[in-house]
Amino acid sequence: MIVNWTLIISLQLLSAIKMAASRSPRFRIVGGKIISIEKAPWQVSLQVDESHICGGSILSPSVIVTAAHCTKMFSAEDFQIRAGSNYWNSGGQVVQVKKVTEHPMFNAATYENDVAILHLRAKLKLDHFKNSIHLASNEPQEGDSVSVSVLQRIRICSENERNYKRHDLYFGQ
Repeated sequence: MIVNWTLIISLQLLSAIKMAASRSPRFRIVGGKIISIEKAPWQVSLQVDESHICGGSILSPSVIVTAAHCTKMFSAEDFQIRAGSNYWNSGGQVVQVKKVTEHPMFNAATYENDVAILHLRAKLKLDHFKNSIHLASNEPQEGDSVSVSVLQRIRICSENERNYKRHDLYFGQ
């Protein structure tokens, strides 16, 4: 498979936002609203031992992108993804991971190049619950609005449930 480094560099932007959010209250993503999977059909749950550990996005029926820090401690055969469900523990389609390709310059200490590609054992059946993410054709400029979807624990649900939550954030300084 040919790796599109432009795509990976774009995804590093999301990693940088995540890093900034974790280190400074000024950059935290707050608010947002609960949405159904039809509003973010690219969102998947990356799982080990049938438990959610990270989110990811569908690039194609057989390729998922996620953060490299999520894959560092496991081998490919430990992972499965669940796609097409509002819940990490039921519904949708579950597929085993065949191969993990981490960015060759990923730095676990700084989270630089924090991106990994998951190659699936079987293709996802794309529909309105499971679909590839639409990639930006241009780099966001200061002042542009962008949207982010995350798989997050929602406190109003039982402690074991997770729902997809969409956050709108302002891109800029």
